[in-house]
Amino acid sequence: MTCRNCGGKLSIDKESDQVICQYCGMEFLITHNDGAISIKVLSQGLEKIGVSTDKTASELALKRLKGEKELLQKTIEDTIVKPLGKYYDINYKTYTLDADRTFCFLKDELQMEIDAFPKSKEKISLLTKLLGISARLLEKWNEINKEEEKHRRIVQG
Repeated sequence: MTCRNCGGKLSIDKESDQVICQYCGMEFLITHNDGAISIKVLSQGLEKIGVSTDKTASELALKRLKGEKELLQKTIEDTIVKPLGKYYDINYKTYTLDADRTFCFLKDELQMEIDAFPKSKEKISLLTKLLGISARLLEKWNEINKEEEKHRRIVQG
């Protein structure tokens, strides 16, 4: 048999399952089947294993990220939406919670309060505090979204 890379002659032992070309160093896997011998480039097999491993790791990462998003939504509910219940009637059971919508809502409400009722310091103070928390949650939310997108591309191939 000859090397698929350089055309050099390969010395194949009947008992071995691997051979290295003495001319170019290319490694091959050997398969013995009913007296017939076939060879495959070793790196091709490793690439397939690597792709499969990457896909599996990404599938697991997507499950982990889903859990992180659910935890983040619960954090938004507990630290932002529930305290706002004193001033707003928000049914968070039907409201889709995500960091972006929550941040925008808080920013808009804070600006309206400052413009309309500059003396309602308690509400403005609460909105300011929650806006800071929301900004940090939004940053984490966006990180999770980026990581999810990366892993979706790997899983989809």
